[in-house]
Amino acid sequence: MVEGRNQESNEHMRGCLQERHIQEEYGKTMQVLNNDSQLARQSLDVGIE
Repeated sequence: MVEGRNQESNEHMRGCLQERHIQEEYGKTMQVLNNDSQLARQSLDVGIE
């Protein structure tokens, strides 16, 4: 009985960790995209001058 409950909570923990990892990766990706678009804008501004 206890074994089954442990299995469930372990899988739940793994799910939570996976979720957090995905969110962190997403956050990094969004940061990179924002940096890229800022660089693109800067180079456009330089090109216009």
